[in-house]
Amino acid sequence: MIEDFQVAKMNSLKTVILTSVILLFSFATIAAFFYFKVNKRSSAEIPAIKAGVAGDVVPASYKQSHRPGYVLFRDYTERSGIEFLHHQAEDVIDSLPQVMGSVVCMLDYDNDGNLDLTTVTITSLPTNGQVTVNPITGEVTYTPDTDGYFTTGTAVAYGMVYELNKDGALYAIDIESGELVWKYKGPGTLLWPGYPTVADGKVYATTGQAAQYGGEVGTSEFVSLDAYTGRLIWKLPIEALAPRESVAVAYGHLYLIPGNVTTAVDAISGSEYNTINQVWAIGTSTIPVSDWPMWRADPAHSSTAQEGPSNLTLAWKFTANGAVISSPSVADGIVYVGSQDKNIYALGAWSGSLIWNFTTQNAIESSPAVANGKVYTGGDDGYVYCLDAYTGTLIWKTFVNGDLPYTFGSFVLKSSPAVSGGKVYIGSLDGYLYALDSNKGNIDWKFKTEGPILSSPAVAEGAVYFTSEEPTAGALYNLDANTGAVIWKKELPYEYQFTGGTQMIGSPSVAAGMVFASSDLRTYYGINATTGDIIWTFRDPDAMEFIASSPIYNNGQLYIIDKFSITSLNALNGQTIWSFFTGDELYISPSYADGKIYLTTSQRHIFILDATNNGTKLASATTPSSSWSSPTISNGRLYVGNHDWNIYSYTNYVTYEESPPQVIQNIPIEYIYAIVIVVLAAALAVIVGLAVRRRFKKR
Repeated sequence: MIEDFQVAKMNSLKTVILTSVILLFSFATIAAFFYFKVNKRSSAEIPAIKAGVAGDVVPASYKQSHRPGYVLFRDYTERSGIEFLHHQAEDVIDSLPQVMGSVVCMLDYDNDGNLDLTTVTITSLPTNGQVTVNPITGEVTYTPDTDGYFTTGTAVAYGMVYELNKDGALYAIDIESGELVWKYKGPGTLLWPGYPTVADGKVYATTGQAAQYGGEVGTSEFVSLDAYTGRLIWKLPIEALAPRESVAVAYGHLYLIPGNVTTAVDAISGSEYNTINQVWAIGTSTIPVSDWPMWRADPAHSSTAQEGPSNLTLAWKFTANGAVISSPSVADGIVYVGSQDKNIYALGAWSGSLIWNFTTQNAIESSPAVANGKVYTGGDDGYVYCLDAYTGTLIWKTFVNGDLPYTFGSFVLKSSPAVSGGKVYIGSLDGYLYALDSNKGNIDWKFKTEGPILSSPAVAEGAVYFTSEEPTAGALYNLDANTGAVIWKKELPYEYQFTGGTQMIGSPSVAAGMVFASSDLRTYYGINATTGDIIWTFRDPDAMEFIASSPIYNNGQLYIIDKFSITSLNALNGQTIWSFFTGDELYISPSYADGKIYLTTSQRHIFILDATNNGTKLASATTPSSSWSSPTISNGRLYVGNHDWNIYSYTNYVTYEESPPQVIQNIPIEYIYAIVIVVLAAALAVIVGLAVRRRFKKR
């Protein structure tokens, strides 16, 4: 059997080699045939090389040579997309478009020193050894009556040619007849016109420039025009770095770099343009830009954003060197987040690229707060840090005893700072609530409770609310935000479960004249913010998980974490409206935006729920590990940390598609031999063809 297989394999190999030899012989025969056939056509005419109509500017000038005659074409705009054949001769390169027809170009047709709009027809090139006649017929179909001249490139679309002129006008010319379709006149003349951009039935161009020769001052103008009629759609008092024209259209938006040309445009001094170092995105649909500058969005812990994604398409992820328990904060297009690797990171909110990082002396579970160009965060090394938000430079640090030993139960969370009224409020394991001067870091006041403070303070209406894990019961405090004086204190009895522990990790939120707070587990309270009286109590006797969340108030409803569910309560009386069972452990605070609730779980899930439809699941995603990082909503995106050392950003839009896995198959050796022989045969044919071509050119 094995010997028969080997014989069959050898026979197959012989067949393949024989076939390859025949193919090689065939290629050589065909090449020789064309070699001798072309040599017999020394006086024949080369078939016309066809030139296309699809580009903006093609051949613009020519020259004749006495030995032998070749035409030199100057390609002004390769960006037009036309493919060119470049033929190498002894002393000149002639570039011929591949398709026959008339094309629009600019050349000085009447020798007045100015470029004219012209149509050019490409015809056959005779092969009698000398070019005695001009093989290009250039018929001037339209010469605009202008006070200036055309200097830069055109745009071609919708059967028209669009071109700016030094006289300050944008011309739209019929590509077939050369007749003027419409003209838009800007506010003055142009020092150096730029390129128009055409997309979606509109023309975008810089039609006014402030810089003028002779010391005069013009007017900057950038316009959007109807491409068919020239009707003005809108205009802005800016320029877009014409004549280079920094304009692009993509994803339904117009992107440009505002910048004015100067009278040094002809120089290379580096002063050719004045810019404001910005990129603008213009469109009919707005890109949401919003901040979530501290834990739970704001000092009152509203946990609410104006707009959030409806699905979970991964936009980017950034990998730290440790788990990310800290919840991200976002301000001015920058994401700030702490990590177990001792660093606080500043990342580009749109790209996820690292802007800076600052290293502390221990892990960071606390979530940053951003205000007035500064970032504040607490670290496990016991300090509160204040950093420059844009550079990460240390401004000050203040020791608040946050490095004391503490035995955590199921998970680890630390107090996160709230910034309000020029003060930074943060709780500490030493039992104090600290109020620090936000500019200098001085301790303005501190208030001593009877137990460690793990919760994050909420600030509203001149008061600070927080809970403390005291010996016999949890406590909710209301302090004067300016002085630290006690306004009222309310005991929140502990609930017990078989594993023990009385961690008061849940943080209060303040809204609608109420304070919404929780005990260590099972129980939530609605409390009058002014008097401290308990208005209602919600208790689930089956709940055995520590509460780590801050309730969300929205339009009369209160959203809470109830064991493995997200539950909506009537904020006035604590009665259940609806409940959605996730099946996962929820050691986070939920977030809310435009009728949607966002959750991360310890079972590696991210959920988006419809708050207007009983919590119906809208979207979900799975991460490589669990998360104790509460979701942050900003810029229409979702940001969240994860135990897998990553920070993730999710968006509505599909930003990339993964390529399907490629299946690599083993190729039999005989096929490889055949492929090599065929390639060699093809190469030989090409070499022979080039030799034929060179011999023909020399004739």
